This record gives sequence, structure tokens and C-alpha cells, in this order.
Amino acid sequence: VGYDQGWSKPSRESEVEYTGVGSGARRFEVQAHFEDGRVSPVAALDLEVLAPWWRTPMALGIWLALALALGWTALRMRTASLLRRQRSLQEVVDRRTVELVDANTELRRLSVTDQLTGLSNRHGFASRIDALVGDRRRAGRLLFLMMDLDRLKRTNDELGHEAGDAVLVEFARRILAHV
Repeated sequence: VGYDQGWSKPSRESEVEYTGVGSGARRFEVQAHFEDGRVSPVAALDLEVLAPWWRTPMALGIWLALALALGWTALRMRTASLLRRQRSLQEVVDRRTVELVDANTELRRLSVTDQLTGLSNRHGFASRIDALVGDRRRAGRLLFLMMDLDRLKRTNDELGHEAGDAVLVEFARRILAHV
């Protein structure tokens, strides 16, 4: 099957140019027409048209290798980016976990401590008693002291809550000085 569908018209041109001929085996046929009407036999030239360099098997192998290398590099870069992000997030989680533990510790302390005096409140006192009494391995005797201040309400009513708070703080200071 030829590039042209049929024979070209005879002309005086001694050259012919074909562009866009695909790679592979090709056959070029020519026949001369003389002015006296004679026609030469068909002369044939078998040709092998080579593919452009970028479509050769070696070039296609290089293109494939480059594509694989780029893909591998992109994968490695993405993996490294994800690992950096994971480390960053882990640092945030670790920091926030420490903050949460600290906040919970402080909340537990506040839930069992009187804020004014720093002594155990009723809840703290009761939980400490339960813990100490429940520990049967403890040797010796336990002493619990629960105190009530008489006339504290009267002090608050007559002198104000600041005066009552000052009495409580001083009372706590004196107890802590002897414990």
C-alpha cells in the first residue's frame, strides 16, 4: 500500500518530497515516461523509515525510567511531608496531654481544698479518711480532727465577710503550724 493512492502525474521534476511518513518498512516505486511515449519498467526501492529518536525503544525506556523516578521522588517527598506532619501533630498531642493532666490534677486539688485556707474541705477530708481507713496495712493509730468555729457567722454578720475570712485564714495558719 503506497503513501499516494495511485501514480502521480508525470512531470519534469527530478525530486519528490514526502513528509509525515510513519516509521517502518516502505517501498518507493518510480517509472519514467519519455517524450517519445516510451515508459520504463517500474523501479522499486525498499526503505526502512526509522522512528524519531524520542520514539525509539531506548528513548521510551528512558522516558519510563524518568517517569518512575519522578513518581518515586514524589512519593518519597509526600511520605516525608506526612511524617513531618505526624511528628508535629504528635508534639501537639503530647503537649496538650501534659496540659490536660496538669489541669485535671489542679481540678482534683481544687475539688478537695478550701480555696481560702488551703486546708482540706469536707469532700477532701472524707476522701482522705476513706483512703486511710481502707488501708489495713497501715500500722498504728489514726487521729482525725474536724473543727467548727463558734460564732463565725456572728463575726461575718457584724464585721463583714472579709473579717470572717481573716479569722479562717489565721485559724488555718495556726493549725498548720502545729501539724
